Amino acid sequence: KNRDMSRSIGSMTKLMTAYVFLQGNPDLNATASLEAVDVRLGGVQHLSLGDPIRVRDMLWASLIASDNSATAALVRLSGLREGYFVSRMNEEAAGMGMQQTTFTDPTGLSADNRSIVHDVVLMLDRILQHPVIKEATTQVTADIVSVSGRVYHLETTDELLNSFLNRFPYRIVGGKTGFLPEAGYSLGTIFSENNGHEIIVVVLGSETNEGRFQDVKSLAAWAYQTFDWQDQQTL
Repeated sequence: KNRDMSRSIGSMTKLMTAYVFLQGNPDLNATASLEAVDVRLGGVQHLSLGDPIRVRDMLWASLIASDNSATAALVRLSGLREGYFVSRMNEEAAGMGMQQTTFTDPTGLSADNRSIVHDVVLMLDRILQHPVIKEATTQVTADIVSVSGRVYHLETTDELLNSFLNRFPYRIVGGKTGFLPEAGYSLGTIFSENNGHEIIVVVLGSETNEGRFQDVKSLAAWAYQTFDWQDQQTL
């Protein structure tokens, strides 16, 4: 429905940010700290300034808990100016065939980060093949331990990870939430059944947080009940 309608995508942007960051082959076991320049208003900041953690954990804070400040830190750690980093995001999107997508900031706080359902499907299909991103977006919770020994607890923003669609025979391969007042609530998810039969479900512009999860859950359940794959067909 309305799959060609352009909408703001909020924090679904963070998938492309993580992808561009990882294209630079960073040392994920190196240590880095959140700095004052990284702080972004909006959402919850899960990490303390100046407390060193692994770069991998900074990435996990961005993707699991959708932390805006951690996401901004990744851009800084890439060594690229933010404007050039965003240009790289748009270049990668174009290379994936996302012809109606524009990124203007790496966190998703800008309402000018816009896309359509078809383009988001292309993004999920490509980016969630990356093992680091795939692993992060399937974590329900995670604990980050800093060099100082402080523990930061992360909880996923994706409630579907606790649903029946993430229990055998179904499994969530990966996904990402997004929200902005201008955008409404969004969610993109790749599901599998019996370790195959993958489908991608994307909902943009739901009116409520619960609504996006119900919409995606209903669409996925309907698809699996309605369609057969070749290996399920009997003569």
